Amino acid sequence: MRGIIKKTGLIIGCATLIVVSFLFVFHAAVLAQEAFQKAPLNPKFEEYMAKQNAAELNGAPLAAVSPEGRPTGLIPSPIDFTHLRESASLKAQPEIIIRRLPSSFDLRTENKVTPVKDQGNCGSCWAFAALASLESTIMPTTTDFSEQFIIDTHGFSWGPCAGGFELMAIADIAAHGAVAQNSNTYEYLWPTGPVPALPQSVWANAYLNQVELIPAGLDSKGNPVTVYTKEAVYGSGAGGSGVAIGFLVDQSSPYLVTARNGDECYYNNTDSQGDGHEVTIVGWNDSYPKSNFGITPPGNGAWLVKNSWGTDWGNSGYFWLSYYDKSVNPDAYVYNMASSTPYNWTYQYDPLGWTQSRGFGDSSTAWMANVFKAQSQGKMIRAVGLYTYSPNTTYTVKIYSNCPTSGDGATPSVDPVGGTLLVSDTGMFYSAGYNTHTLSKAVAVSPGANFSVVVELTDSTGYEYPIAVQATQGNSYPPYTGPSPRSTVIMGQSYISPTGAEGTWTDLAVFHPTATSYYYTGDRVCLKAFATAK
Repeated sequence: MRGIIKKTGLIIGCATLIVVSFLFVFHAAVLAQEAFQKAPLNPKFEEYMAKQNAAELNGAPLAAVSPEGRPTGLIPSPIDFTHLRESASLKAQPEIIIRRLPSSFDLRTENKVTPVKDQGNCGSCWAFAALASLESTIMPTTTDFSEQFIIDTHGFSWGPCAGGFELMAIADIAAHGAVAQNSNTYEYLWPTGPVPALPQSVWANAYLNQVELIPAGLDSKGNPVTVYTKEAVYGSGAGGSGVAIGFLVDQSSPYLVTARNGDECYYNNTDSQGDGHEVTIVGWNDSYPKSNFGITPPGNGAWLVKNSWGTDWGNSGYFWLSYYDKSVNPDAYVYNMASSTPYNWTYQYDPLGWTQSRGFGDSSTAWMANVFKAQSQGKMIRAVGLYTYSPNTTYTVKIYSNCPTSGDGATPSVDPVGGTLLVSDTGMFYSAGYNTHTLSKAVAVSPGANFSVVVELTDSTGYEYPIAVQATQGNSYPPYTGPSPRSTVIMGQSYISPTGAEGTWTDLAVFHPTATSYYYTGDRVCLKAFATAK
């Protein structure tokens, strides 16, 4: 009996030791998680979501409409990009030849603008603006991309017509490609309006190479920030890209003036607060008379803007927006598609894209890594895709093969830098936004084995949270403080480190044991790998 008691005591002791060890390891993991910090969310995003959460309790929709009942749909970005127009000089791009831009320009005269569309009774302006920029980039190739596909597949917890921010459009196109309009037609047309013709498109599942995030609006002294938008629209002189911008829309007088001096439509808002609408700049005129506007701005000059409210609004769907409009957002977006689809396989964990930022609080440098299991369809790794907060961000990209794994199937641990180094590249992304780095050489990985994509980023502005992540809120979402309950994480996939050295990596999937089960919440770094079969 005494021996049995000893055995039982030994078993109990071992069980206690296992529990204590597990709790110690879990506590250590929590402490490691505390080493990195979360960047503050955009205050406008938090304010907007708080109002919408309260309104939703009363049955109000997430997306706003203009005072005249026109649907808008632009939600403030969770990332605050105000710094872009305050540090605009950082976007000095050595590859751009300094040239004298013309005093006026119109992409329509270069056959670089697709026809005006109508978002109908749906808060989808953000998708229309994004695709208008993208479509203009690849014209004069005839194309028409599907807004319906974006609003159906964005993956967030609100519905297709409940609004969005531009990072959602970037994430969706980067994750899925752009789909031809005639393969997924738009459903939310006004019931009394004509059904638009659907031209054939030679593009489908096209590859997104870059989305340049440029400064816009007014700087801290009230001066218009115009040169970056002009450069993007002008391109090489035969037209570049439409530029997606957000602003506060109010069709009431005196902000908006229509049917004045012919059929033109003019807009100048002196209020910098309110819910937003997204449109696309397709031209400008530095001499546009300030006297045309209902509220006279400090100077001449206006943007030619393509709206998404159909051709029966404004001047056949267009209007002039004063350079001095106070409501224009600080961030504007320029889409760049590759001329062909160079890759046939994408490794990724971030289909919802950039929703929060991470760093270590005392440095503008941080490392991130994703560990993927190689597939036969993607044996040759050729490029990586990621986000940068500021222009002139320096980076190092490394690919490792056969990364060692420890732990069990439920709680694996992978050393992102413990495998065989295949390639190491350094460079600078001259633009904030979504960027692609093509590796200096394609590298082969073994199907079924782990490989890692490791990136060091140093923000040029001193920002201490240079790592873009897809944040996960677990089962506590909604309210609208995170992207989606479908944004799950798994241990052994996404990591962050202050130095990139072995032993310094923190798994972004946090393990939460409960009395009856366990679940994971955490982040995934926004880092993709593009590959081909051979």
